[in-house]
Amino acid sequence: MSTRRAILVIAIVTVLSATVLLLAGDRLVWLRAILGIPLALLLPGHAAMLCADPDRRLGGFEWFALSVAASIAIVALATIGVAATIGISEVALVVVLTAVTLAILSIALVPAGTVRDWHGGPSQRSATWRAVYGSIVLLACAALVLLASLPQLIPTQSTQTVQLWGLPDAGSHGLRIGVNNVDATSTKFRVTIQQSGHPIADVQVVVPKGTERILLVKPTALWSANAPLGAVLTDPAGLVSSRSISVWDSQ
Repeated sequence: MSTRRAILVIAIVTVLSATVLLLAGDRLVWLRAILGIPLALLLPGHAAMLCADPDRRLGGFEWFALSVAASIAIVALATIGVAATIGISEVALVVVLTAVTLAILSIALVPAGTVRDWHGGPSQRSATWRAVYGSIVLLACAALVLLASLPQLIPTQSTQTVQLWGLPDAGSHGLRIGVNNVDATSTKFRVTIQQSGHPIADVQVVVPKGTERILLVKPTALWSANAPLGAVLTDPAGLVSSRSISVWDSQ
């Protein structure tokens, strides 16, 4: 099979495999495995080998082994790029692997053979153009990864500040817990009273942005007089990191 025909076959198989994987979703697990394994472990490396050895000078076993090794390297680099930009997901990996494989195939389309100039001497213009084009494609892929990761690299100005404080309440012999939502987007929080690392009371509280809520937590039978008490504030939405304080020492 000629190089151009092999490039066309790999491109068609790659696009069809990616399309089926994206449309199948969580269904047809056996079909997704049959198509996903070659897409990840064979097709990208085969495309790379068409660039590195267009004349097929290597034997069949060497070609297959290097194709698998190159595929693993390409998948690893693609995974790192996806994780640094939009986050790991099956859809993102399939799309990126397909785009990378097609980009490598476009490089393989450029003739790599040595031609002769009008003096009859050897000229490497074709090979040089192939190298230049490949460098442009790789630099363009790197630039796209960098542009996609810029939102995560630029620090945002918005803050998610919630203050937590606590004092003993002499009247009820319990605790007076204050939650001050300075500028957090979340409004629903959970305040857990702990003693020796074990939760002994749990309170749900709604605190709109820019307001404060004071809770009166009365003692229960689980409270011990021999260990300090603490309070932990958590955000069920996950937008605000947990806060913890040591409220008092009951000894």
